[in-house]
Amino acid sequence: SSARLELKLEKRKSCIKGVLKIQSFSENFTSTKASSDPIQTFLLLEEDIEEQLRDWKRSRFSNTLFNEFTKPFKSTENYV
Repeated sequence: SSARLELKLEKRKSCIKGVLKIQSFSENFTSTKASSDPIQTFLLLEEDIEEQLRDWKRSRFSNTLFNEFTKPFKSTENYV
């Protein structure tokens, strides 16, 4: 599956406005957030999109699969 990601950050008078769009064949996700700091704006966008993706996965997959998709990744490799 292919997807397109678009991120725009725009400096306004009193804030940094961000728009994050993910477009795929079957679904589109969009978030618009603003903050006084560009990194904070990005983190707000990321959090919102991740929530939208979790909601989509919850509605698309069974609970068992959803739990598999959303559990934290644990590496089995040891790094020195």
